Amino acid sequence: MALAIDFDADVAAAISDLPTTITIGGADYSAVASEVSRGETVMMEGVLAEVDCRVVMRVATLAAPSIGTKATIGGRAYRIARVSDSPCGTSYQLDLVAATK
Repeated sequence: MALAIDFDADVAAAISDLPTTITIGGADYSAVASEVSRGETVMMEGVLAEVDCRVVMRVATLAAPSIGTKATIGGRAYRIARVSDSPCGTSYQLDLVAATK
């Protein structure tokens, strides 16, 4: 349990240091975003698509979003292509694909 608490604190600190606001379902959430995964492929609705952005969010802030859900960051529209839980279960990693793809 201590590891999960430490990991959650680390994610919260990263979000605090490099905050990004992501809008999902009309609600705003704090997250940290990266393009480090850009170019990875993910199967979305039966089609291979390239990941444009990866977002990490704390589990404490929302229930797991559904694949295909629209998300907006800085006015850019995306679709959630993949949702992964952290090993400790304290954060989600969302792989996003541009909504125009």
